[in-house]
Order: sequence, then C-alpha cells, then structure tokens
Amino acid sequence: MIYRFIYLAIAVFGAIGLAACAAPEKPVSKTKAELATLYNSRGLAHAANRSYDEAIADYDQALDQVPDYWQAVYNRAVAYGNKRDFDRAIADYDRAVALDPSRSTQYFGRAYAYSQKQDLDRAIADYSEALRLKPNDPFALNNRGTMYKQKGDLAGALRDFSEAIRIKSDYAAAYANRGLIYIVLGQFDRAIPDQTQAIALESSAEHWLYRGLAYAGKQEVDRSISDFSEALRHDPRLIDALRMRGMGYGAMGDYGHALDDYTALLKIKPDDVPALIARGEVYAERRQYELAIADFGSAIRLNPSFAQAYERRGRAYREIGDNARAIEDLNEALRLGLPRDPR
Repeated sequence: MIYRFIYLAIAVFGAIGLAACAAPEKPVSKTKAELATLYNSRGLAHAANRSYDEAIADYDQALDQVPDYWQAVYNRAVAYGNKRDFDRAIADYDRAVALDPSRSTQYFGRAYAYSQKQDLDRAIADYSEALRLKPNDPFALNNRGTMYKQKGDLAGALRDFSEAIRIKSDYAAAYANRGLIYIVLGQFDRAIPDQTQAIALESSAEHWLYRGLAYAGKQEVDRSISDFSEALRHDPRLIDALRMRGMGYGAMGDYGHALDDYTALLKIKPDDVPALIARGEVYAERRQYELAIADFGSAIRLNPSFAQAYERRGRAYREIGDNARAIEDLNEALRLGLPRDPR
C-alpha cells in the first residue's frame, strides 16, 4: 500500500521570534524572550540535521522561558512526529491550537499524526480545518484524499485528488493517487495517463509500479512487465513489483523468470505466504512437485488456517501418487471452507 503522505518540514516561521525587546546598551544578559528565541532557533538547526532529541531539548528550554511560545510548541510537535512519537506530537499540536487556532499548519501536522495512528476520522477533520484556513493547499487535499480512500470513500478521494491537480498541475503524487483510484474502479484507460504524467514529473519506482498495475488490468502483460522491470531498476527490493512481474511471467508461461522473481522476493521477505503459494504453483507447473510441496508446507506453517495452501499441496501430493496425504490436505481445505474443486 502503497500511498504517500506529505509531512510539513520544520516550521515555516522558524526565524520568527517573540515580540522584540529593548536591548540593553551592553548585552550582559538575555531576556526570557530572547533566550526562548535562541533556543528555538538552535532547535531548528538540530531538527534540520535530524537530531530530533537535541531539537526537543532546545524547544523545552524555549518553553521554560516562555510557556506560551507558539512556535516552539509547534516545532516540538513536528520533532515528535519525525520521531514517530505521535501521541506526544498530538498533545503538542493540541497545545498549539489552544494558543492560536488560526494557523493551518498545526491542523495539517496533527492530521498526519492521527493518520499514522489510523484515526482516519480525526485526520479528515483536521485536514478539512486546514483547508478551511487555507483552501488552496494541494498537499492537504492530497492527504485528505488518501484518508478518504482508506475509508472506502472513492468518490471523495477522487474529488480531492482532482482538486489538488487543478491547483498544482505538477503534483506527481496527486496524479499517482488519482490513477490508483481509477485502477480500483477498473477504469484503466483513465489510470494510465495519470500514471504516465506522474512518471514524467517524478520517475520513481512506485509510479512505474502503478502504471504497470494499470496495464496488467488491461491484460497488456508485456507492457506491465516492462513497467515492473523499470520499477525494479529504480528499487530492486520493491516487493510488489517482484510479485507482479512474477505473476506476469507466469501468465506468459515464462516459469523460469517467474521463479527468479518469487525467489528474489522471498529472500527479502521469507515469510510472504502469497509468494510461497505463487512459487509453489510455478514449481507445480514445471512438474517439480517436491519443491511445490515444500513451498506449500512453508505457507501452512506460517498460516495454518490458509485453506488454499492445503488445497494446492493436496493436488501436488495427488500428482506424485501420495493419495493418503492428498486426501488429508483436501479434507482440511474443505474443513476450512474452500469449495471443492472437481479436478
């Protein structure tokens, strides 16, 4: 799953300090406001270096000096989010909102934190508030669209992605996300131009993967394999591209290349049950039944309630004449709920 969120980088207003204070003739000491501004500025520098613990310590110091310093509260929330400490991030965003509810960035940041906790309704509410304050923010539209997609509201998602594209015509992620909605809807002829535009704007592994999915949906296997190969050129460890290209090769009867892809996938993720099943099926097509049985057995050990694995292994046992084990596996497949196959 492949969908991308844009998290605002540190503080748009990072250099803004508190209200100016009259400086003494000789700078012997600093006022609380000046110290808070200095700590906040150093925190931003630490955050730019991804030294988030040091950044948070500086924001703490700034807030010790001036407890209602909105910028330090907001910056600390961003730092907590970058550390994936979303509960603390949300607490600071709450505090920032209480200090000044008029800034869209804090709602955007809190929405992202909620999304990472799978609290989709609150995420949508905060993206909507960010958009009320800043109606033409394509990034908030893109992210809210992703939330709608996760909730199954494809119409809402499509509307937000299209509006993001209208506002920012060079927004690769929005084209890719809209193209994915078209793929889910089976509208492959609409998906392909969106993914092509996403590739033109940003030639990433994911965008090549997505267009490959659209071509696969149209049963244009050669084109899908070409796109999956390009995705793997960008990222040789992209599991979904290995899986889909393996399926494409299998559909073409190119079992050698299909085995190569599934084996490469399983080296990256040895516990991938669908890949074990798929490789086992390729071995069975090549009449390498012992190897197929081994893969189906591995899938069963990982997921003992997976009826399809018992069914596939039962067929393989039948092919080698081990009818007792075949019956045992097929009985288990039926017990788990797999419909009887007449073959």
